Amino acid sequence: MKALKKESRNPTKNGTKIQSAVDRLKTGIEGFDELFGGGIAKGRGLLVTGTAGTGKTVLLNEFLYRGIQSFTQNGVFVTFEERPDDIIRNVSSFGWDFSALIEQDNLAIVDCTQQSVPVLQSGEFSWDVLISRIEKMIKRVDAKRVAIDSIGTAFVRFSQVVDEQKVRELLFLLMDKLKAMNVTVMISGEKTARDAALSRYGIEEFVSDGAVTLELHSGQNKTIRIMSVIKLRGLDYRSGKVEYEISPSGLTVFPKIPVDINVAETNFDVRLKTGINELDQALRGGIPQGHVMLIAGNTGVGKTLLGMQFIYQGLNDGEKCVFVALEEPIQQILKTANAHGWNFEKYQKKNELIFIREGLLDISTDQLLYRIVRAVERINANHVVIDSVSSLESSSMDRNKVREFLIQASTFFKTRGVTCYMNYLSGDTFGAGVGQLLGSLTTNEMRLSSIVDGIILMRYVERDESIHKMLNIFKLRGSDHNRNILHYEIKRGGIKLGERFKAK
Repeated sequence: MKALKKESRNPTKNGTKIQSAVDRLKTGIEGFDELFGGGIAKGRGLLVTGTAGTGKTVLLNEFLYRGIQSFTQNGVFVTFEERPDDIIRNVSSFGWDFSALIEQDNLAIVDCTQQSVPVLQSGEFSWDVLISRIEKMIKRVDAKRVAIDSIGTAFVRFSQVVDEQKVRELLFLLMDKLKAMNVTVMISGEKTARDAALSRYGIEEFVSDGAVTLELHSGQNKTIRIMSVIKLRGLDYRSGKVEYEISPSGLTVFPKIPVDINVAETNFDVRLKTGINELDQALRGGIPQGHVMLIAGNTGVGKTLLGMQFIYQGLNDGEKCVFVALEEPIQQILKTANAHGWNFEKYQKKNELIFIREGLLDISTDQLLYRIVRAVERINANHVVIDSVSSLESSSMDRNKVREFLIQASTFFKTRGVTCYMNYLSGDTFGAGVGQLLGSLTTNEMRLSSIVDGIILMRYVERDESIHKMLNIFKLRGSDHNRNILHYEIKRGGIKLGERFKAK
């Protein structure tokens, strides 16, 4: 039995060990490996296809650069389009010094542009000579990664290949040679906007072991970039379309965050202080750790202030915090905090408080959630404030996207025991009539009550020719709480909770 088990783990053919599983190779590109389930297939080829301007060449260059810098895996760049000097100049804008890498024999560029191609006496492009040059460069720098930009240009410009069978044969020849050298390859391929196929010839994706497509879409204020994995032989990956961006530091992919809905780290025995003693008493000791709280109310009632007090209390208790600012600029939040005697800058400098600022035009749920998750993980935060959810609804997001974002965010928070305040603008909570204090709850329009664990309502009421503020703990899942409507005021130092509000 033992011999059979050993043989099944390490099968052989003609005395040669057969690889039983496909290994992964981390590219080092932010978010890209997560999209591929941990990395692309090691020792295989990945086709990167898209229209002009999607960032195919940037992706290939960063694949090589991150390999050298992060994993000491040298690389070879085969270019059929841009001259080597142009490549070096272009990537310098990302802070990547290709000249130094070439001098150190970490990187080699095989120039196959129009004036530098290997040709036969007949004038035809020589694929055998090209492959020989690539092999020589791989051995010279001991490369583990190869990027080819782009294979479609090579066929059109040099081979005049129009026969699909010939294209397939040449691709198989090239990929087999590179596989034999145990290098991982990224190949770019063009896709015309009107073409339904992934690549120029429509067969490159079938020859490659994996394929990812890049797309451009027009937003209201910017171009939205979309990436999706089409296939990855022998390995699992995350399906569906995700956004990516090209920034001054390179390419960032925003994969959807996988969460385990069966895991919840809510702890009713641990209560987090809100920063308001009277509110803690009304909550029977504070917010249960891991709860997601919705703070609903009209404009100016102090929703943001309540979140800031929660954050400041957490910082004073030695906790790490994240504040997601979707409405006010961060500088305005800092000024407001200083006016109440809360020195947020001190905690920022110590990396105990992270602010996330997002513009609302063309905002992406994937990008926002990705940044929140990264910030929480970076400092191991367990206090989060999102100010505010209603801002997402009033931006370019529809309600379904906002709800999807909130479900993912709240589930992620629960898997880590993170306590979160989410503010929501509820416009129907102003001006309750005489004898009535509890108005309608417009948060039901997105069915938020089912997502969150607790709801605190903050509202105005007109009495005796003056406006009063009142607060009610509408819901606190799994816990007893004060059900009275309480009077409160906003003073220097934050919200001060008073006695029960009596209707007249």
